[in-house]
Amino acid sequence: MLDIDTIVDNSRAISEGVNLESVTRSFLTSAIENAGAQRGVLLLVDGTEVTVGAESKFTGEFRLVGKPLEDYHRVAHSIVHFVANKGEAVILEEASKHGLFTQDPWVTREKARSVLALPAHHRGELRAILFLTNELASGVFTKDRLRLLDLLCAQAAISIGQAKVYEELEQRVESRTCLLYTSPSPRDS
Repeated sequence: MLDIDTIVDNSRAISEGVNLESVTRSFLTSAIENAGAQRGVLLLVDGTEVTVGAESKFTGEFRLVGKPLEDYHRVAHSIVHFVANKGEAVILEEASKHGLFTQDPWVTREKARSVLALPAHHRGELRAILFLTNELASGVFTKDRLRLLDLLCAQAAISIGQAKVYEELEQRVESRTCLLYTSPSPRDS
């Protein structure tokens, strides 16, 4: 059963972030805690380009990554590509033993158990993919947890979009401010 207080508290924490780092940190922390994951990775999608935005662990360790998916080897690329192409969630109870992705290099190397890859859509477009793992237990990602994560992903997709717009506006203001201070004034001519 979903706890409405949990939904509200987590949605509020995600939506209060102004910059991409704070939104990402709040989202990954909430997702890991509510799903029972050990590790989470947020992949940002822009058209056909997939970039690894950040990764986090249940211990609270968090880092921004900012690499193209091809240069990052801590997720199952075949699973990420499947979610990016189909726009559907992948839930694996025992990833290294059952399912379509048993031959993925990351799955075989990590002997992955519970894996969840969940798309985050906003206005019909895929904006991000949440990749969660638990290497200790199988069957961690349940339908109830998936429903909560769907809601958190929807909120994160909106908040990530807003944070990107905010950061672009900040950059424009900064560059125009620099132009004002470096341009000769009419009196100097």
